Amino acid sequence: MFRAREAATEQVVSEIARMNSIGDTVVKAQRGRRYWWEADVEALGEAELPEFARALGRLRANVRRHADKLLP
Repeated sequence: MFRAREAATEQVVSEIARMNSIGDTVVKAQRGRRYWWEADVEALGEAELPEFARALGRLRANVRRHADKLLP
């Protein structure tokens, strides 16, 4: 049981480090831009693109929900 908990903790720490790295790359790609979606997509790597695509999907869904509330 202790070994399973230790392995899970290592996996969580590894995933946090990976996400922080992706976040740092997105921030660098965003230099001089006001919003995260204005980031230079060409500067993103293979690991960052799926996360960026998911974020764009969430943004699109939020905009759609807001627009649906405004339209009769």
